[in-house]
Amino acid sequence: MASDPEDNTKAPWIKLNFDEPVTIAGVNLVDRGHLVNQIGEGVLEWEGGSLLVEGIRWEGQPDNIVMFEEPVTTSWIKFIIDPENKYPNAIPNPEAPGGIEQGELGLAEFEVFLAPEEFVKRIVDFKKVSVDTVVVKIPELPARVYAVYNDGTVEMVSVVWDTITEDMVEEGRTFFIVNGTVEGTDVKASATVRVNLEDAGPVVILTGEDTVKAGDTYTATLSIDMPGDTVNAIYAQDITITYDPDVFEFTGIENVKEGLKVYLDSDTAGTVRILVVSLGEENGIIEDTRLLELLFTAKDVQLTESAILVKEAVLADGNGYEREAGTSSIDKVVVVSINEDVNGDGRISIEDLAIIGYYYGVEVVQNPGAAAADVNRDGVVGLEDLVVVAVKVLRE
Repeated sequence: MASDPEDNTKAPWIKLNFDEPVTIAGVNLVDRGHLVNQIGEGVLEWEGGSLLVEGIRWEGQPDNIVMFEEPVTTSWIKFIIDPENKYPNAIPNPEAPGGIEQGELGLAEFEVFLAPEEFVKRIVDFKKVSVDTVVVKIPELPARVYAVYNDGTVEMVSVVWDTITEDMVEEGRTFFIVNGTVEGTDVKASATVRVNLEDAGPVVILTGEDTVKAGDTYTATLSIDMPGDTVNAIYAQDITITYDPDVFEFTGIENVKEGLKVYLDSDTAGTVRILVVSLGEENGIIEDTRLLELLFTAKDVQLTESAILVKEAVLADGNGYEREAGTSSIDKVVVVSINEDVNGDGRISIEDLAIIGYYYGVEVVQNPGAAAADVNRDGVVGLEDLVVVAVKVLRE
C-alpha cells in the first residue's frame, strides 16, 4: 500500500503488510536519487511503535539503512516521508514552470531485513550403540549415550531404554533393536543387541616364559584378543594383575603400544592396577592387540613355582558401555635359584668347577646325577655353568 503518487507534497507513505507477524531487525530506505528527490526525514511505524528517522540524504548513493536497537515483531510496517513538510524539495530551475522545479518525494525501494531466527540447540541424532550378550542373558545397556546436536556438537546424555524381555534373548534370536528415550527430545536412541550362543567377547591375556632365573628380569606381555565380528572399538581398560610379592618384585612397564596412555597403581605389593586409554578415535582397539609389557624381578628364592594372574578386566567402548572381559593368565612360572656350591660343602672352589667339568655337555634328563652341576637349571651342564662358578671362585 502507498499514498497517491500524484500527490508528492503531503507526506507520501508506503506500507508493507505481512500474512503473519514477522520479526524485523532493520530496513533500507532506498532513495530515488538526486538532491531534488532526497527524503530528508521520515517516520517508521509498526504495531505498537514508531521511530523518527532523520538525516536521510542522497549523497551519491541511494541506500539509507536503519537498524533497530532491538528487533520488532509486527504484521505491518509503514514509512511516512517528511510528515511535517520540512523539506519542500523545490530547487530553482529556469526551464521549469515558474522557474521552480518540484521534487518527487518517494522511495525507489522499501527493503525489510528480517531478524535471524533465534537458534535453539536441539538433538538431531544419537551415536549408535552395539552390545553383545549370550542366549538367555539380558544385557545391561549403557546409562548414557552420545547425542548429536544441530550445531554439530556431541554430548553425553542420560537415556532410559525400553524393557528387554526374556523372549528377546532366547535361542534362535541373533539380534534385536532396543529404543531409548532422552528427556527433552522426540528423537529416539537405539541399541543393537547381538545374541550369541556363547560368550565370545574380548579376552585380556598375559603371557610369558615358563622359567626365570633368580635375580633376572621377567617380562610378561599384556594383550587383548578381540572377536572377529567386533563392531564397537575399545577405548578404556581397567585391568588388575596379581602376583606373589615373595617371589617377584614389580619394577615397571615398557613397550606401550603407540596411541595408548597408561596409568598405574602398584603401591600395594602383589597387585598392579593398570588403566589403559586409547587416545583418539583412530586408536580404538577393534582387533587383537599387544598392549604393553610388565617387568618383574625374580627374587632369590629356592626353586619354586609361582603365577602372575589377570584377576579382573573391565572394558569400555566409545559409547561409554562397560563390560567385563575374559582373562587368561600366566598360571605357572618356575623361578630358578642359582647355587654355585655344586658339592654342597659350604664354599665355592675349584672342586665345584671340577664337578661341572666332569659333567660338561650332559643333559640332566639323561643323567640325574648331573643336576647339581646344572647351576643355571637350564637342563644341560654347559659353558654358562662354568662361567658363573669360575667368576665366583675368582672373587672369593
